[in-house]
Amino acid sequence: MNSMWMVLVGVAAVALAAVRIVGSVRRLRKAQAEDWDEQQVKKLRALGGDPFRPYDVDFFFGLPDEPACERLKAALVPEGCAVDYRAIPPDTGSGFSLHARKQLRLSVTEMQEHSARYRALAGQHGGSYDGWSAAPAR
Repeated sequence: MNSMWMVLVGVAAVALAAVRIVGSVRRLRKAQAEDWDEQQVKKLRALGGDPFRPYDVDFFFGLPDEPACERLKAALVPEGCAVDYRAIPPDTGSGFSLHARKQLRLSVTEMQEHSARYRALAGQHGGSYDGWSAAPAR
């Protein structure tokens, strides 16, 4: 009976450690994603970007199949995005690449909000959000 308690305590300790590790990894990933958005906005501003002017911002997604692309497109178009997608060539991978374009002002908080929303949307459709880009001011 005493050894049974020791086994249960050991299993509980391992489970608690696993939960803490998973939580730490998730917080780190979120912080890195938010830092990336901030770095991109700062880089564009350093290249002469005007924070009050809207830019064409390109968002990129990886999705498993065409129906997932259509469902994500249906969610993005009402938000003002122009969307296109194509199959990834078999020699470089599998699935589909979806590209959405929307005019936005480049503020750190706004871009972090878009990235968080698009990350969640991609996950709901079995895919991944691969980030965004915008051309610097000319």
